[in-house]
Amino acid sequence: MADLKLLTDRLMENERSKTQVLIKEAEKEAEEILRASDEALKDEKQKRQERIQTEQKAQYEQDKNALSNKRRNELLTVKQHALTDVFDSAKERMEQLDNTEFQQFLTAVLGQYQDKEVDLIFGEKTQPLVSPEFISELKETTKTTVHLKEETIAKTAGFIIRHNGIDYNYTFDALIDDIKEDVLPTVSQKLFQ
Repeated sequence: MADLKLLTDRLMENERSKTQVLIKEAEKEAEEILRASDEALKDEKQKRQERIQTEQKAQYEQDKNALSNKRRNELLTVKQHALTDVFDSAKERMEQLDNTEFQQFLTAVLGQYQDKEVDLIFGEKTQPLVSPEFISELKETTKTTVHLKEETIAKTAGFIIRHNGIDYNYTFDALIDDIKEDVLPTVSQKLFQ
């Protein structure tokens, strides 16, 4: 019986040893799994922080660009209004020409049509600046056959010369629009230095 007890104790001891080995292996495996999980979590945390920093940097750049564009657009709007005011002032000044100034302008333009026959159509705003007597004198001084038309161009200053079926527009709006492209760089430079 002592042998049986000894044998049972040995078997129990062997089983305990095997169980202890299995427990140590399981603990070791669990530690490795925990270590791998910790590393994976650290990597994931690092990646998230980098992604957040990248997104924040991108958002910052986007916001910075949006503000820069907004500022530029506001500045361009202010400049555009200033330029519009300059050209509106020029048109206004032209519309305020007195009889003598307007007649000099008309004489200079008609001088380009010497020995030709033209129809002259006034803008409603400038028709009162020219008398029929002046037109008679004009025909003689410019050597141009001028047919003064009764029609006028509504709400407009200046005139149109019709020659051989072609209208040459000398209304002040058209003249300002024509020179706008040519003088815009110079005016911009003087206004915004």
